[in-house]
Amino acid sequence: MSNKQNKNINNHNSGVIKGVTKTGFRYTIQKKQLENYELFEAITELENDLTVFPNLLKLLLGPNQIKALKNHVREKDGTVPIEKMTAILAEIMQNQQPIKNS
Repeated sequence: MSNKQNKNINNHNSGVIKGVTKTGFRYTIQKKQLENYELFEAITELENDLTVFPNLLKLLLGPNQIKALKNHVREKDGTVPIEKMTAILAEIMQNQQPIKNS
């Protein structure tokens, strides 16, 4: 794994998936969360209802990582761009696809 960006580390013993996005945001996901039906519902509802986005983030990352993600994308003026938040979430979800199918 020489590529330090956009990688996942699947730790089978701990039930935890760790990864780093292209922008350098480090995240940890409990593997059981990827099989949470409520997460599945939020993902399917997201296409038609963007208001489920915060709940989807909460289910996937939890409150501490959401705070870290907001700080990661925060602009100098203090705003948290929606576009950056959604892009990172999309990248995280895309990175998990091979793990979910294995």
